[in-house]
Amino acid sequence: MPPSYRKAFIVGCPRSGTSWLFKMIGKHPLGLPVPSESHAYSTVYDPFTYLPQWSFQRRQQAAAWVIRHYGLKPLLTGITPQDIWRSLPGFYDLYKQGKNTIGLHRLANREDFTRLLHQAKSREGSDLSKAEDLIAALFQHFFEANQGTAEHIMLEKTPMHIRYVDKILSRFPEAKVIEVVRDGRDVDVSYKARAKTQRWAHDDSRRVIGQWQRCVNLGARFHGDPQFAERIYRVRYEQLRANPTQELCQAFDFLGLEYTSNLMSQIVAANDISQVASKGEGLHVRKGSVGEWRSSLSQEQIDLWRELAGETLEKLGYGW
Repeated sequence: MPPSYRKAFIVGCPRSGTSWLFKMIGKHPLGLPVPSESHAYSTVYDPFTYLPQWSFQRRQQAAAWVIRHYGLKPLLTGITPQDIWRSLPGFYDLYKQGKNTIGLHRLANREDFTRLLHQAKSREGSDLSKAEDLIAALFQHFFEANQGTAEHIMLEKTPMHIRYVDKILSRFPEAKVIEVVRDGRDVDVSYKARAKTQRWAHDDSRRVIGQWQRCVNLGARFHGDPQFAERIYRVRYEQLRANPTQELCQAFDFLGLEYTSNLMSQIVAANDISQVASKGEGLHVRKGSVGEWRSSLSQEQIDLWRELAGETLEKLGYGW
C-alpha cells in the first residue's frame, strides 16, 4: 500500500469533544480508526526538539525523570539524539503497561515497532526527519495491518496533535485535520470533573486557560496559513451538540466520505451522549453539557476567565 492513503487527524484542546466526534466519524464503513490516542508526535518527534538543548541546571531539575528514562550519563553530560532513540522502546512499554490505553502500541506490536524504529534510525537525514519517518511507518503499518485499501481513510485522534498540524500536513499531503473547539469555560468544568479520577487532568483554572488559549491560537494560525487552510476544518462542539447530523454531514463532506440519511441516523443514534451508560463525574464521558460553567465555576474562576481569555472567548462568539 503506497503511503498516500487517506488520513484524517482529530485535534483540539482536551475535553472539547474530540472523542465524541472521532467515534462518530469512525463508524463510517470506510473509516479505519486507531483504537486510542497514539501520542505519536509527542512521544517520537517532540523529544528531539528540546531535550538536547537542556542545560545542566534544567536536567538537574528533572533529575529523577532523566535518570529513569535516559540514565546517569545523560544527566551529567547532556541528552543526545542517540539517548532519545534508545529511550523510545522504554516509552513504548511504559504506555502499554499503564492503566491508560493510549500509546504507540495502538499502532504496532513491540516486535514491529522495534523493527520500524531501527529502519527509520538507519536512514540518511536529520534526527527530526528520521522521527517523522518512524511516525509515517507506524501509521502505514497500522493501515496495512487492518486491511486498508485505497477507499479507506485512517482516523487518528490525539487532541494535542494540534501542536503538530503543520508537521502533519506537510509530511502527509493527502491528510486532512478536523479541529474541535469548545467554550473554554466548559472545558474547565470538564477538566475539574476528570481530575477527580485522573492525575493528568488539570483542576486549576489558570492552567486550563493557558492550554485552551494555546490550542485555539494554534488552530487559528493554521487556519490562516494559505498552504494549510483548505485542509483543516473547524467543528464547534456546541453546534455538534445542537445538530449532530448536520455537523457530521459537513465533516464527512470535508473528508470526502459519502453517506446516506440512514447511515447518518444510525451513527448519531448510536453515539447519543445522553444515552451513554458509563458517564458521570470523573469518567471519560461526563455530561457533554453546554453552558454548565455558569453554575459550576465560582465567580472567582469566571472572573479569571474574563481577565485572561475574555477577548479570545468573545472572538469565538462565546458570551457572558
